[in-house]
Amino acid sequence: MISEEAKHKADLLDQRRKLDQIERDRQLQVARFQEQEKILYNILPNTIAERMLNGESNIVDVAEDVSIFFSDIVDFTALTSAMNPESLIMDLNKLFTEFDRIAKKHNVEKIKTIGDAYMAVCGVPKKQEDHALRLANFAFDVMSASQQFIIGHSKVDLRIGIHAGEAIAGIIGEDKYSYDLWGDAVNIASRMENTGEKGQIQVTEYYKHLLEGHTDITFTSRGEIDIKGKGKMKTYFMHQSNNA
Repeated sequence: MISEEAKHKADLLDQRRKLDQIERDRQLQVARFQEQEKILYNILPNTIAERMLNGESNIVDVAEDVSIFFSDIVDFTALTSAMNPESLIMDLNKLFTEFDRIAKKHNVEKIKTIGDAYMAVCGVPKKQEDHALRLANFAFDVMSASQQFIIGHSKVDLRIGIHAGEAIAGIIGEDKYSYDLWGDAVNIASRMENTGEKGQIQVTEYYKHLLEGHTDITFTSRGEIDIKGKGKMKTYFMHQSNNA
């Protein structure tokens, strides 16, 4: 027969093992939550990640006044046709990592990359009264930085388009979250990029008006061009003055 004292000790050991297991499970849950939190902050704007962690599940904001940026690499397909996949991804990652660094410098929010295209916005989710100027300086720095990069054996030539206006911003997806923008202003900014020219930043007349008074920024009229879904629009090539 087991003595009462031995049975008591065995019960205590069993209880201690259960408590230890509960603590290990708790620590594991905390670690998993912290990792999930870290991932959210990496893939979403900080303010949006905080809102999700605080329990918001349907995040949709109307941004009344933002500036939207699109860029792509001219002749990308021909440029990379002979490259192996590893080298291509490595070169693109270096380029876009530099764009990300420049975005942080100017308080611009990267939205996404699509192949060789890069999309960014200023004025949402954090409102910026000087969003047009911040995005202009971001575009100048991106254009300048890109000229220092090589993809394959060729230098990078960008085409950039910018427009400003109202957009809808929000989260899509349930398992794989994505913060994105929608609206007419987004479509026009995209058209500014894909109807642009190599080495140029093409902007709309409305965006140009937002930068009036900034003598370190100049504009060259391109005249009117056909924009899909909008008809004829006046556009301009934006430049940074030499004395900037």
